[in-house]
This record gives sequence, structure tokens and C-alpha cells, in this order.
Amino acid sequence: MISSCGPSRLPLRIAVLSDNGIERDARILKEIAWAESQYATVHSFSLRQRGEAPVAEHLSDHARFRATHKAMSKGQAQAGMAGIPSLRPGHRPEITLRRLQLALAILGLITVGLALGAEFAGLPSWSMPIGAAMILLLAALIVWVQARLRNLAALTEISPKTGQPVRILEPWSAQYKQSHPLMQLVEDAIRADGPYDILHCHELVALEAGVAIKRRHGGKLIWDTHEIYEDMAEPDPGLAAVARKTIREAARDIDGVITVNDSIVDYYRDTHPDLPEATVVMNATPRSRMPENDGRLRGASGFGEDTRILLFQGGLTIHRGLQALVRSAADYPQGWGLVVLGNGVLKDELRDIAAQVNQQVGKERVRFLPAVPNAELAAWTAGADLGVIPYENVALNHWYCSPNKLWEYPAAGVPFIAPRHHFIGRLVDEYGTGFLFKSDFDAGDIARTVSEIDDAALSRARGAIPRFLDEMSWETFTPRIGALYERVLSTE
Repeated sequence: MISSCGPSRLPLRIAVLSDNGIERDARILKEIAWAESQYATVHSFSLRQRGEAPVAEHLSDHARFRATHKAMSKGQAQAGMAGIPSLRPGHRPEITLRRLQLALAILGLITVGLALGAEFAGLPSWSMPIGAAMILLLAALIVWVQARLRNLAALTEISPKTGQPVRILEPWSAQYKQSHPLMQLVEDAIRADGPYDILHCHELVALEAGVAIKRRHGGKLIWDTHEIYEDMAEPDPGLAAVARKTIREAARDIDGVITVNDSIVDYYRDTHPDLPEATVVMNATPRSRMPENDGRLRGASGFGEDTRILLFQGGLTIHRGLQALVRSAADYPQGWGLVVLGNGVLKDELRDIAAQVNQQVGKERVRFLPAVPNAELAAWTAGADLGVIPYENVALNHWYCSPNKLWEYPAAGVPFIAPRHHFIGRLVDEYGTGFLFKSDFDAGDIARTVSEIDDAALSRARGAIPRFLDEMSWETFTPRIGALYERVLSTE
């Protein structure tokens, strides 16, 4: 416990916010487990896609899990962003000009009817002026809404990607569609159970929601930033501009920052000097006994004992070098095979490339397996001879990245190959747990690296793993979270 907070502050009430599915994020789950072991009262809040299966209400004995769907429409989001008031209590309305114009047309017809009635049917003479006044009011509302929406559509920000002003309506409304439902989810919990001492917000959408919560209900806000959002692999300059806008406008409400390595600390210090100095909590794994290889990976993939397995485990998404990885299998030495363990938007494309490779070499050298639960990942990984982290050097976020895989492979007793990016290269050079190829790699670079690794090299890399896991374990970094909580709670 953090003794300096005083008995009246314990146990703390902590809200963990994320726009990703918390139950699938290893880093967030580890932080929740640590926080509940220290403070007991931890509630987690996240978003889920329509159609996703429900999850248990409790992630553990203490941590309460709440989730909502990304249900807001674009019209609702833009109405909320423009400050158009709600007509339905508890909901942001999708007020469209079409509806207002329809109401104006109906009111106009009614007013014409009143005028004719006053002329020919003896209706009171004051009925038509009332109708005319209502038309003027509705017309003024339409003009006001049009002006607000025009201002919103014309809003620009300087994009860190290009250095030029770009329109940000689309990416900003997409972020608002996620942050507003997340904020409402937390507000519902506050109305039921009371405010939180700490709002621990992961990533950018949760930061925007957390700022709104803090301004309404108080509490200390910790921003846990895993990425460099202003220079992600996605090419859209509008996304980078919205990221900069969000961070800039949130800075005065952020009490503490956590990030994943020193390089990203330096980046935020240089680009956002108004943010608190970041605390480094790496994507490390807890100290634990390495899992035994129970044969599940080899059995599921169908590779025999005479084949060494190169494993990629993770999401099959863009800019992770996966097309080059699959193509590289065509040039592996005899006795090597590639297993791709995971799901994602690139799976069909990667299967097509693999079919070409398998046909070229005359055997099934590339095999695919579906994603497995996070709790089982280490046991599956233990069946590999070598892991791979082929992230492309397409943005600062990848150049500085320190993915979970840097720990997940060694925690299963498996060395890995990776590009010599800034942080990855430093870590491998220091601890020797893997093998590096050049940052701007192609399929040939991956294949050559695999070909050059012999039994002695694999043995040396495996022998380096225990020191790495001991010195760079999750337990090394969790005291830093406690110290940060203590520091922000002691300041008013």
C-alpha cells in the first residue's frame, strides 16, 4: 500500500480506461492485477465491436469489468462535437439538416393553412403571425446548425506528418464516436458507486474520455501511452493532427505519464514539454517458471520433429512485415518451417502468398494457426525454435517500438530475430536474446538471418535469456507505478 496517502485515502478507487478490449491486452491486464493487489478497488472500462462475444463481469476476484459498444453514429458524433444541444435526455441526438428542413416545410404548410383559415374560415387573425414567428425561429435554428457544422467541417490542424494544415473532421469524429461512449460508461459507474481517485487511461481515445471525466468529477489522471500517435504507421495525416490536438488540449489535466521505453520518453519531452516527465514501465513479463514444451504447437501445425519452427505470434495487420516474412520462407534452409499464429485483416492475403511459396518449394513450408487466449500464449510459443518480430521501419512509432514480443518469446525460452530498430537493437545488443537484421529489410534479409543461425548461436541466445528475464521483469517496473501514484496523489 502507499502509506503516504493516509488511511482516509485507502483503499483507492481506480478506474482503468481503454478503447481496446482490456481482456485481450496483456499489458493492461498486468497493470490491473498489480493495482488490485495494492489497492483492491479496480474497475476497468473498455469498448467492444458489435458482434463481439460478451466477457465475464469480473476479470479477477476484485477487478470489475464494464464494456460498451461503439454505438454512436457519425451524425451523433458530429452533433456532439459541434455543441448542438440534445433533444432526447441522456442521448446525443442525430440532428440533421434534413430533419430540420422537413420540420420547416411542415410548419410552413401549417402557417399557410392558418392564413387561409383566417381569410376564409374565420380563424383568429393572430394565428398566422404566431405561425410566421415559429417559422422564423426554426429558420434561425437551421442557420445556426449550418454555421456550427460548417465551422466544424472547416476545422484544420497542422499535421505532424506533413507540417501542413489538414481537415480533421473525419478522424476527430471517429475518435469522438469512441471516447464519448467510453466516457458515458464511466459516468454511469460514478453515478452508481461514486468518483474515482485515479483515472488510469490507456492510449488516446481513453485519454479524451478521461479528461472529460476528470473535469466533471475530479480525480488524478494518469496517461499510459504505448505509442507515438503523431507518427504512426497509418499514412493519414489527419490522424496525426487529431493526435496532436488531443494531447495538447489534455496536457493541463494530465497528472502523470507512463510509457514503454526511454526513447519515447525523450520524444514526448521534446514535442510536448508541457506534459509531466514520463515514467518508463516496459512491456515486460512477470517472473515465472518457463513453460514446458508440451508439443501443442508442433502438433497443431503438423511439422515433424525434424523441422525447426520459426514462429510469428500476434495480429496480422499492416506494416508488420508479414508479407516479406511469408515470402522469406521460400529461401529457408532445409529443415526450417514458418508458423503464423494469429488473426487479422491480412490473413487471406498471407495465405495466398504462402500457397505460392509452398508450390515453389514443393512442400508446405508455411502454416497458419488461429489466435490463442493470452493465458495460453506462452505454452504455444514454447514449441518454437525461433521467434520473429518483423515490424517495418515506416514511422517513428515503429522505429522506437518495444513490443510485447520482445519479452513473450524469451519468457517461453525462445530466442528471436528482429530488425535493428532503435530500441529493439539496443535491447538485443545488451542482452543477446536474439539476432538482428537491417531495419529496412526485405524477404531475403529474413531468410539469410535464419540461414546463418546454427546450433551454437541458438544455444548462446537461449543461455542469455535468464539474465534478461531477471533484470527486465515486470516486477522491476511495477514499483515505478506505485511511486507515480503516490506522487500525484500527494499533490493538489
